[in-house]
Amino acid sequence: MQNYIKKTVTNLFSHMTRLTFIILIINFSTLGILYAEKANSQNFDKIYVNLKAGNSSLQNILHHIENQTNLSFTFSKEVGDIQYVIKSNDNYKLSKLFQGIEQKEQLKFTAKENLVAVHKIIPKTVIQQNGRLSGKVIDSRGNPMPKATIRILSTTNNIESAIDGSYSFSLAPGKYTIQVSYISYQTKQISDVVIRAGELTRLDIAMEESRSEIETVTVKTTFKKASVAGLYAAQKNAASVTDGISAEQIARTPDNDMGQVLKRVTGLTTVDNRSVVVRGMSDRYNQAQLDGVSLPSTSQSRRDFAFDIIPSEMVSSVVVNKTATPDVSSEFSGGQVSINTLDIPEKNFMSIQIGSGANSQAFGKDFYRLGERKNSEYFGFFDKSAQQPEGILVWQRQGEATYDGIPMGQNTEEQSMNLPLSYQNPDLKYSDLDAIEQSNKFNSSALKYMKYNSLPNQNMKFTLGRVYELDNSLKFGFAGSLNFRNEQNISTFNNVRGTDFSEHNWIDSADHIQNGAGKSYKFNSSSGAALNVGLQGTEFRISLKNMYARTYADNFNESYRLSYRDLRAAPNRQLYQLPEALSLQQHQLTADYLLPWGIKADGMFTYNRINQEILDERKLQYGLTTTINDTKFFNTPNLGQFSSLANEVNKIDSRMWTHTNENAFNWAISFSKSFSTSNFLTNQLKIGYQGTTKNRRLDVLRVRPMTRNFTGTSVQRVDQPIGLYEEILSEGNFGNEEGKGYYYPEATGGRVSNGKMSSHAAYVMMDQKLWNFIRLVYGVRMEYFDLNNRTRTADCKNNGDLKH
Repeated sequence: MQNYIKKTVTNLFSHMTRLTFIILIINFSTLGILYAEKANSQNFDKIYVNLKAGNSSLQNILHHIENQTNLSFTFSKEVGDIQYVIKSNDNYKLSKLFQGIEQKEQLKFTAKENLVAVHKIIPKTVIQQNGRLSGKVIDSRGNPMPKATIRILSTTNNIESAIDGSYSFSLAPGKYTIQVSYISYQTKQISDVVIRAGELTRLDIAMEESRSEIETVTVKTTFKKASVAGLYAAQKNAASVTDGISAEQIARTPDNDMGQVLKRVTGLTTVDNRSVVVRGMSDRYNQAQLDGVSLPSTSQSRRDFAFDIIPSEMVSSVVVNKTATPDVSSEFSGGQVSINTLDIPEKNFMSIQIGSGANSQAFGKDFYRLGERKNSEYFGFFDKSAQQPEGILVWQRQGEATYDGIPMGQNTEEQSMNLPLSYQNPDLKYSDLDAIEQSNKFNSSALKYMKYNSLPNQNMKFTLGRVYELDNSLKFGFAGSLNFRNEQNISTFNNVRGTDFSEHNWIDSADHIQNGAGKSYKFNSSSGAALNVGLQGTEFRISLKNMYARTYADNFNESYRLSYRDLRAAPNRQLYQLPEALSLQQHQLTADYLLPWGIKADGMFTYNRINQEILDERKLQYGLTTTINDTKFFNTPNLGQFSSLANEVNKIDSRMWTHTNENAFNWAISFSKSFSTSNFLTNQLKIGYQGTTKNRRLDVLRVRPMTRNFTGTSVQRVDQPIGLYEEILSEGNFGNEEGKGYYYPEATGGRVSNGKMSSHAAYVMMDQKLWNFIRLVYGVRMEYFDLNNRTRTADCKNNGDLKH
């Protein structure tokens, strides 16, 4: 009885101790002053307890420890009921015992002096983000298959592909098996499709026609095999010979613009990561398209397009057609590079890229040019001061006038007063224009030789894409980008034009003047923006795509040359500044719709506009004035004189402005239908119409710096003025006297050409497959082309109206 009372009192005291400890913890927690430290080897390294082998509850084990030490434990009933195995009868170091229990049972021992709390470690709840599975279902020809059924086996997930064959699932991470079915096609079952949290898994599925009308054939394959087959199906089964690169392949590269991406396409060569040569054929034989619309040239002197203005994130695919089919434009013989941009992305994305680079030839070196550089040029915009002066009247030297008889208003020489000013302005006379006063409209600071420091190359790009799943299987998305780039480069060159190579090879000459050595300072900036939006359902898709891009290139060449055909002639210094600005904008609306009987209708309307300008091209030359201590001074400008103009027109210095403006409208509509006529023959019929209308205008103004021919009324020629161009041709310093100069606007200036073009094309194309290994593609294309181009002739007669 006494032992029973003692045991009862002991248990009651133990429970009261635990209750008191719990109350203390609650109170300290409420007051915010509880301090607990984790039981570690430093507390219990010197404490040993004797335990017997066997399986026992944690409550009994801790009770034995209490009996052998001065420690007290508090724990919940759940913790006390945990079964733990003591492997052998032995003395156990308390620190190791606690460590073993913690690791095996996910418990934690927390001590405060002699009180030890034991509680379970609550694992943090990890919410795994779903991954996405998306792609396209295509047939054996690479055409999209709308309304194909895609099922995730062992789940309730199933959807139909959209009008462009696309599909998308949001799935928990794991491994899945997918089944794809379509009427009259073999059912495809794809296993080992792995979905990872927060990642996009791309799977394009190529379907094969079924050869049996009764049995349902299921083809089983793996994700790896199916993805490879889908990736190459479109290219391998295209109606024409094509190459290309997909968005998935682009994503695996470090390229940030299409100029860099295109060099990875077989058969394509890029020039400066901008222009493209297809199969060795130059730009004049190739065609560039953006979203199915022919792009105007970004160069004023050749048929060319600068692909580096298109960021790679905005591209869904690139297709290079090397042969023609009836549904493709016939305006190429080398290749057609067609870039398709993204409207509804497969997943949300945002990218910010900032980069810089430099090379030893340019970084930190002196960078020369003519005229002041404006801040706006860094962003692809030019300053207003670079534009052609307004109100310039061109004039023509008439044969009845003397060589120095130029229009000078009321001061014009008497015999020239009533001469017609030009063929463009037959109602105006010499006396109606003061050429000296008009010369003051031209900016003389643009002729000043300026020095800057070369800066590192810079590029910045921001891209953003969002996709939203709506009710009724609708999907809305948009993708946009902003980009900026500036590059400054310096290179050396040799100019040996005019060399007689039968006697000398001036490239090997050590003299810096005799071999025409010079330096080229290239300043290039570009900026652009794009925004595409789209809405898609199972039976329709509509997209609006917009792009705007600007480029500004200001290149300056400086060289020293000799006349190679007459080595007795003195050397000269040549300066050439070529600023070119370009802006391109395109807006396109496309729509696809699935009509009854499986007929697919596609429509497109596009407007694009391009502006190209040469902003004060300066071609200047200085002759050798004197040599002092072996140092050559070039201070004699190459001013023109009417007495020698006809023989040296290409050698006389000049300034030139050009402005090209082009507006184009494109539209198209097509209908396609796939059908089978037997077990061994499948067909696709496509009919369509394409139309284009565009107008293009070109304005040119070239002015030549001139000086007087003769002294007074004598036949003695005057010497060239000595000095710099920016001084001789400065405001208030113009004149027709000896030692002065003025500007002569060539009579051909103004609206040089005005052209309109329209084309219409209709086509019918049949694509047939026999026994799945014979392919026939044939059809007919009819085109109507109308070009009306009016160009100004040298005498400006019978040119029609060029102003509209």
